[in-house]
Amino acid sequence: MLVPTTKTATRSADSNLLLAPAGRPGSWPDTTEQGGLGDPTNFDPAAVARIVEQTTDDILTALRDDTDAGWYMIPTWDRLL
Repeated sequence: MLVPTTKTATRSADSNLLLAPAGRPGSWPDTTEQGGLGDPTNFDPAAVARIVEQTTDDILTALRDDTDAGWYMIPTWDRLL
């Protein structure tokens, strides 16, 4: 999620999300009015379901292909520290 770094950003009334100032080119209100990024009121649930399904399939296929090719990683604490 993009969060504006300017001091003119405000918090929305119903959440802790920071909102870009209205009227700025590319501000969130301009984008979401058209059903763009971050607008939960204007989206196609079937399209979202297809995207999630395809993305999940792509990830699982890539993991399976990597494993079949001998690429795998067993996490160990020494690698995480």
